[in-house]
Amino acid sequence: MTTMNLTLDPTTFEILSHRLWQITYEMAQTMVRVSGSAVTVEARDYMTSLYAAEGDSLMVGAGVTFHGGIGSLGLKHIIDKFSKSPGIFDGNFWLINDTEICSPHQPDCFIFTPIFYKGELVAWSGTMNHMSDIGSIDPGGFCPNAREIFHEGLRIGGINIAEHGEIKRDLEYTLLGMSRDPGMFGLEIRAQMAAGTTAKRRVLETIEEYGIESFKKLCADMRVYSEFHIRNRLKELPDGTWRTIEYFDDDGLTDRIYKCVTTLTKEADTLTFDFTGTSEQAPTYVNCAKPAVSGAVFTAIATLIGYDIPWNDGLMNCVKIIVPDGTIISATIPTPRSLGSIGGLLLCQNACVTVVSEMLQSSGIEKYRRDASAQWNPSPSGVALAGVDQRGNFYVTIVMDENGGGMGARCYADGVDVAGMLAVPETLLPNVERMEYLFPMLYLYRREGMDTGGPGKYRGGCANEIAFTIHDAPLGVIDVIGHGFGSEAAIGAGLYGGYPAATWQHKVIIDSDINARIKDGTIPQNMDELNGTHEIMRAQFRKELHTNDVYYIHRSGGGGYGDPLDRKPELVRKDVINRRVSLESARKIYGVIIDPSTLQVDEKKTEQERNRIREFRRSTAKMKQK
Repeated sequence: MTTMNLTLDPTTFEILSHRLWQITYEMAQTMVRVSGSAVTVEARDYMTSLYAAEGDSLMVGAGVTFHGGIGSLGLKHIIDKFSKSPGIFDGNFWLINDTEICSPHQPDCFIFTPIFYKGELVAWSGTMNHMSDIGSIDPGGFCPNAREIFHEGLRIGGINIAEHGEIKRDLEYTLLGMSRDPGMFGLEIRAQMAAGTTAKRRVLETIEEYGIESFKKLCADMRVYSEFHIRNRLKELPDGTWRTIEYFDDDGLTDRIYKCVTTLTKEADTLTFDFTGTSEQAPTYVNCAKPAVSGAVFTAIATLIGYDIPWNDGLMNCVKIIVPDGTIISATIPTPRSLGSIGGLLLCQNACVTVVSEMLQSSGIEKYRRDASAQWNPSPSGVALAGVDQRGNFYVTIVMDENGGGMGARCYADGVDVAGMLAVPETLLPNVERMEYLFPMLYLYRREGMDTGGPGKYRGGCANEIAFTIHDAPLGVIDVIGHGFGSEAAIGAGLYGGYPAATWQHKVIIDSDINARIKDGTIPQNMDELNGTHEIMRAQFRKELHTNDVYYIHRSGGGGYGDPLDRKPELVRKDVINRRVSLESARKIYGVIIDPSTLQVDEKKTEQERNRIREFRRSTAKMKQK
């Protein structure tokens, strides 16, 4: 593909393509304003997109990037299965959440809205929302106790929930009856319908202003434009093969370690992602199904290579994906997969980010080297909460502080601390006061965690750590469901000698003296200060949290870049002063000796320590060779 033949003139194309992006942004704002869900409002766990009449994406807009890479799979399924019967009509809203078709896990519900102009289907809008509860065995949709997909709640392969723009009350009554929190579930559905209505209105206004023929040309040109530019960038990069292995260390049931083997081959203007060698599927919910792999690949390509190109299916026309069936990233029925979005899919995405970054970095081309990144927030480990709130109402929510991971380091700079997630450009941390108002919890602190970023010449961004206790809970108990991976095996891989980010840890302090301390005005700054039984949890768990219990977690930051021994000692000193790196890590990992009383670098001892570490590395390498 050497030339780009657009049917619209360049000026009109730029105006209309930006109009589409603005529509997706307005859709997102509509969802935020209508939804009462803390997951949507506080953490931006959603997706908005526009699609061509035949189902290809035109503009992946706000929200979680990997959903933009798989939404068209769900829409094309609806078009294929239901166009003839019952038919697709103006005023329909189609809901789908089947992991075999498009969703990473069943709480992620897509709603697609057809857009008709003078009786002709000309486009679609699509939204995804992470629903608060869909009736699974464990509240909230992450199900460590699931042993088959049928334990994981509503599974819908496509259903029209509205006619003439009005929700079907009998169907709504049935769906909401499946949820532990029907009020919130109903509001989340309406938020997506409102976003679809907004998109429809704005698209039709655009057609009225510029004409239907210009709009149809735009639909054809969008994917051509994106494909042309992504292929041209690939042509500038040298051909080659890059390989990595990422590990999943705890399925919550067995002692198995799972690996995601990823081989990227670049030839001319095409990329092949081959996952042959990946471990077989797990018996628990940590898997994802094969469609999710497309989302993982899309995220790596869109964010690292095509970040300034319109995101749509044109980016994927240069990609071939090879995934054997029955693996942790391509689980088959009836294997569970409700952790799929931040389990199997994220495992796969981490691997894709690494091999694409290695491709960019090894190119030797400065503009591409600077786009490479060590891994971000490799596992947004966290918890879901469920129970009765301060007002006597049942609730389910996810504590989305899990968004507070660190950015991966780059070849020229440290990663940003508490930067969020690579796959969620609009990542937000929930407001502490709002979470305490909505739910029976009291934060003891939320702050940057020391030694959470991967060491390197350029340090990975630090992640957050939080601690909270139960507060004002009428029943004196809340349900806590923990999830994630990377608590035993270090993930968050670095690049070119950079170290991985820290492992993370769930901890519950049972029957502590926290309330006595609060009464005395002495909030603990470290969990070791608390009396009580300190229980380190597995990565996947469900546990009741009672009055006087405290939940704590520290998370993984971003991976480092380059040898930590090449980091300027003054930068290490500043990190120690700012509590991002401990004195112990400064000495053991960076080889920097800092006086604990003056916090000044001892340059002579630092040089000696770094030479000692280098000599130890050389001797160890020789022993391994023997």
